[in-house]
Amino acid sequence: MFPEELAQRAIKLFSFKGDIVLDPFNGVRKTTVVAKRLGRKYVGIDISEDYCRNAKKG
Repeated sequence: MFPEELAQRAIKLFSFKGDIVLDPFNGVRKTTVVAKRLGRKYVGIDISEDYCRNAKKG
């Protein structure tokens, strides 16, 4: 895992509001949560069914 601030910096640096952010290792959804907060659309993918179920809930 990495700090939320790192996700925020990367998203701000490499995308604009309304862009789509892809997180191919979604895990605990840190990147997708930050993307939403910054006005980006997002797609999160994970191999773990548990992580996918949790992502759908919240």
